[in-house]
Amino acid sequence: MDSVCCSRLNPLHWDMVFWDWDRKPFYNVVYWSIMHIPLNMNSAMEKAAREIREHGLEDENPIMLSRGEVMFQSSLLISIKEYTDELPVETLTGRYYTRLFEGRYNDKGRYVKETRSDLEGRGLKAREFMFYYPTCPACFQKTKKAQMVVFAELKEQA
Repeated sequence: MDSVCCSRLNPLHWDMVFWDWDRKPFYNVVYWSIMHIPLNMNSAMEKAAREIREHGLEDENPIMLSRGEVMFQSSLLISIKEYTDELPVETLTGRYYTRLFEGRYNDKGRYVKETRSDLEGRGLKAREFMFYYPTCPACFQKTKKAQMVVFAELKEQA
């Protein structure tokens, strides 16, 4: 088997971990999709990477969160090191809970259900789910396995 380019995430840093963000900046890339299947994600990511680099905003350990908003359009949020008015930036504030899974991309629904169940067992509820895909398509083709991190934005407790 050819070597893979994607490094594996350490479960200690990603599975069942709480994240607290206060206006964490992300470059917001909108891409077209059909029923949440990306169509122009590569070109959108290339443009985003170029703009982030040109503005000197590369994050030391970038996270790319995918958020399916409507049937024909999705967003990719790429973490950057600081806020700027010169690019389409969205800031995230709140508490997030992550679960790390390994398997096939089409198991995403099962991963969300498992994360939701885990949260309910802790007396918590999710407001929104986003996804971090650290395994590129080429590495998935080589290994037939992909890591996926489910980011659950937690609802405020009453």
